[in-house]
Amino acid sequence: PRRENVPIKQGERSPPSSGDRRHDAADPEIQLGDIIRKTAARGGVIVMPSFAVGRAQALLFAIHRLKGRRDIPDHLETVTLEFGART
Repeated sequence: PRRENVPIKQGERSPPSSGDRRHDAADPEIQLGDIIRKTAARGGVIVMPSFAVGRAQALLFAIHRLKGRRDIPDHLETVTLEFGART
Protein backbone atom coordinates (compact mmCIF):
# COMPACT_ATOMS: atom_id res chain seq x y z
CA PRO A 1 0.00 0.00 0.00
CA ARG A 2 1.07 3.54 -0.70
CA ARG A 3 2.06 5.68 2.28
CA GLU A 4 0.44 9.09 2.46
CA ASN A 5 2.67 10.76 5.04
CA VAL A 6 6.19 12.07 4.57
CA PRO A 7 8.15 12.81 7.74
CA ILE A 8 10.26 15.94 7.91
CA LYS A 9 13.72 15.20 9.28
CA GLN A 10 15.19 17.42 11.96
CA GLY A 11 16.90 20.40 10.40
CA GLU A 12 14.74 20.49 7.27
CA ARG A 13 12.61 23.53 6.68
CA SER A 14 8.86 23.26 6.89
CA PRO A 15 6.81 23.96 3.77
CA PRO A 16 6.03 27.64 3.17
CA SER A 17 3.02 29.09 4.96
CA SER A 18 -0.34 28.97 3.22
CA GLY A 19 0.10 32.59 2.18
CA ASP A 20 2.89 31.53 -0.18
CA ARG A 21 0.96 28.94 -2.17
CA ARG A 22 -2.17 28.63 -4.22
CA HIS A 23 -5.11 26.79 -2.72
CA ASP A 24 -7.04 24.08 -4.48
CA ALA A 25 -10.45 25.34 -5.59
CA ALA A 26 -12.11 22.16 -4.27
CA ASP A 27 -14.17 22.37 -1.08
CA PRO A 28 -11.94 21.21 1.82
CA GLU A 29 -14.91 19.49 3.50
CA ILE A 30 -15.49 17.40 0.37
CA GLN A 31 -11.79 16.57 0.22
CA LEU A 32 -11.87 15.54 3.90
CA GLY A 33 -14.85 13.29 3.20
CA ASP A 34 -13.02 11.64 0.29
CA ILE A 35 -9.97 10.96 2.45
CA ILE A 36 -12.08 9.55 5.30
CA ARG A 37 -14.08 7.27 2.94
CA LYS A 38 -10.97 5.93 1.18
CA THR A 39 -9.15 5.34 4.46
CA ALA A 40 -12.15 3.65 6.12
CA ALA A 41 -12.66 1.42 3.07
CA ARG A 42 -9.17 -0.03 3.46
CA GLY A 43 -9.37 -0.26 7.26
CA GLY A 44 -6.87 2.54 7.84
CA VAL A 45 -6.50 5.03 10.66
CA ILE A 46 -6.59 8.81 10.36
CA VAL A 47 -4.69 11.01 12.80
CA MET A 48 -5.44 14.71 12.59
CA PRO A 49 -3.26 16.72 14.96
CA SER A 50 -4.74 20.08 15.74
CA PHE A 51 -2.84 22.47 17.96
CA ALA A 52 -5.62 25.03 18.35
CA VAL A 53 -9.03 24.56 19.93
CA GLY A 54 -10.73 26.46 17.10
CA ARG A 55 -9.14 24.22 14.47
CA ALA A 56 -10.16 21.10 16.42
CA GLN A 57 -13.74 22.40 16.64
CA ALA A 58 -13.78 23.09 12.88
CA LEU A 59 -12.58 19.54 12.13
CA LEU A 60 -15.15 17.96 14.44
CA PHE A 61 -17.93 20.11 12.97
CA ALA A 62 -16.90 19.16 9.42
CA ILE A 63 -16.97 15.46 10.40
CA HIS A 64 -20.38 15.96 12.03
CA ARG A 65 -21.72 17.56 8.83
CA LEU A 66 -20.24 14.79 6.65
CA LYS A 67 -21.88 12.14 8.85
CA GLY A 68 -25.18 14.04 8.82
CA ARG A 69 -25.17 14.07 5.00
CA ARG A 70 -24.09 10.40 5.00
CA ASP A 71 -20.98 11.36 3.02
CA ILE A 72 -18.83 9.25 5.35
CA PRO A 73 -19.56 5.99 7.20
CA ASP A 74 -21.53 6.46 10.41
CA HIS A 75 -19.83 3.50 12.10
CA LEU A 76 -16.42 5.15 12.51
CA GLU A 77 -14.62 4.81 15.81
CA THR A 78 -14.78 7.61 18.33
CA VAL A 79 -12.58 10.66 18.18
CA THR A 80 -10.04 11.08 20.98
CA LEU A 81 -9.27 14.61 22.06
CA GLU A 82 -6.33 15.49 24.25
CA PHE A 83 -5.76 19.03 25.48
CA GLY A 84 -2.72 20.33 27.29
CA ALA A 85 0.50 18.68 28.30
CA ARG A 86 0.60 15.43 30.18
CA THR A 87 2.51 15.34 33.43
